[in-house]
Amino acid sequence: MLNDLGHPSGRENGARTAGDKTTVSESSLQVHLARLSERMRELADEMNPVLRDVSGNPEKLQVEVKSDGSVVTQWDRKMEGLIEKIVLESLPPSPVTEFLGEEGEELSPKPLERFASVELIPVCDPIDGTKRFIRGDDGYSSALGIYQATEKGLAPVFGSIHLPKENVLIMSEGDDAVEYDLSTGERLTLSRPDPVREGGEIYLAVGDSKRHYLSDSVGKDDLVTILNRDASIPNMVALLRGEIDGAIIRGCFWDVAAPLAIGEKHGFRAYSLKDGSLKEGFDFADFSTEVPHNRFRLREPLFVCHENDIDRMRPLLANIN
Repeated sequence: MLNDLGHPSGRENGARTAGDKTTVSESSLQVHLARLSERMRELADEMNPVLRDVSGNPEKLQVEVKSDGSVVTQWDRKMEGLIEKIVLESLPPSPVTEFLGEEGEELSPKPLERFASVELIPVCDPIDGTKRFIRGDDGYSSALGIYQATEKGLAPVFGSIHLPKENVLIMSEGDDAVEYDLSTGERLTLSRPDPVREGGEIYLAVGDSKRHYLSDSVGKDDLVTILNRDASIPNMVALLRGEIDGAIIRGCFWDVAAPLAIGEKHGFRAYSLKDGSLKEGFDFADFSTEVPHNRFRLREPLFVCHENDIDRMRPLLANIN
């Protein structure tokens, strides 16, 4: 049940209190996540050639316009159905787990009370970058993040991003963030990129080429280079691979859930743009509750970088418009 602030009754900021009973032990959760990891690898292997084949082919996509003006294909809905089935077969059933998918929320939003009373929330963006998928461009993906209710809010425990155009699956496995080459089966552990050097150039992605967040003086004095991939998941993938040093992310929960969960394994953290404070977990107050178009949309964008770099980055955050 939710209280007047939109938080679960008996919890502060949507988090569990010390009196809440944990229904899944840590050891049991790891067994479930290992099973989920294996199933998601199998799904990526199976669907990689299929998605590559239909991408850019209007006859096979069956494109529709949603009520908010965005586009959706039959493959957005098919992928969400496949992922939901795997998740619900791999994790403890309801009322422990409640699935949150972008397309399901559009068609039939679930009452927030159902999410407030569960321990695990799988958050799915079945096709991120649908317009790129329709055009046959790079940069679309299929993403899943698993979040667990803790005393500090919803915290990530698993993430998976499938990039069909690259033949790549990036995911968390135990304490590692790994990248699979789906064409060869090769498994690579993502290495921690070099820390930002004092006086060195900083590469930031803002995720929206129509807005300018850093003043010209900041860009000049601090050697900041702005890169735009106009979506949170491509920006976060670049961050995980060490191609950039920080990223501003925004959008709905399903736009950020998977990459934040994977990044957590390598020390990447989300920080407030307002004051640079660490974002340790999510609660309902972080999201809009407007139905249908803005539900689960972040009220404020976040800044993501490695925890070892945040002291170097904080002076820049003060200059973000």
